[in-house]
Formats: sequence, structure tokens, C-alpha cells
Amino acid sequence: MTEPHVQELEKPIAAAKLVTNRTPAWRPKLLFGGKCGDMVSVRPCAERFGERTYLGVLLGEIAQGVHLGTRGDELHYDMAYHNPAILIPELDEVVFGNASWWGAIRDARQLREITDADISNVWYVKALDQIARAAAEDASDGAATASGSEADDAAA
Repeated sequence: MTEPHVQELEKPIAAAKLVTNRTPAWRPKLLFGGKCGDMVSVRPCAERFGERTYLGVLLGEIAQGVHLGTRGDELHYDMAYHNPAILIPELDEVVFGNASWWGAIRDARQLREITDADISNVWYVKALDQIARAAAEDASDGAATASGSEADDAAA
């Protein structure tokens, strides 16, 4: 990891006034379209994610930094470098748009670009499959028990 850039000040800064535009750290609507809650397909760039596409939920834009500057005896500060934040529920992780390839899912054709293997590996799909299998096993066990008791009754 590289060390952050530090610039030595020639003299201390004394500010008589602190000024901000009050830009929020979080914006629900994206500058270039999209809003909080939109479904997206996302492929994070970091190697640890592999070359997979995930289903994601857009959280909006979140500031990744703060901008500071001086103007006379005023210190100006504001939230800056807003970037789309995307929750990947399967990984319980948030990735930023500038660290991934991503796009909105607007119709079924775009959803199909996420493979069946990707979908079947999503945590909530696995959970639903497990519940469905358990219910089917319970139903078949109940049917076998009922058939066995009917046969016993007929033999008696």
C-alpha cells in the first residue's frame, strides 16, 4: 500500500470562517441516471471476486472524499468524489462503480446476461431451494407413512 501524499504547509492556516455548500455525503439519485434500489448486474474488478457477474442493488451515490480549500481567511470544505455504491447481497459487501463494471437491469433480456449458475449460487435462491427440498421430503415421508398404515389396517 502506498503512503498518502502529504504536502507540508509553508505557514499555518488560520481560518476566520468555515464555509460549506452542504453537499450531502449520500445522494439517492445518480448524476447519470439510476436511483437507490435499482437492480444492477455488477462485476467487481478486484481479483478476489474472480470473473463473476453478481446481482446488485444500487444504494445511490456516496462521497468518497472531502474537498478542502482556502479563499482568503475562509476554509471551504465539502463532500466530494461521489460514486455509485452497489450492494452485492450474496457477498454482503458494497462495491463502488469506479471499482467495477456494472449496468442497470431494465428488462428480462439484460437479466439473462447473468448466467443460471450465477443465479443458482445466490444465497436467497439457495435458501429457497433448500426449503423447497425439505418440504418435498416431508411430504413424501408423510405419504409413505400414510400408505404403510393403510396397508396395516387392510391386513387386520
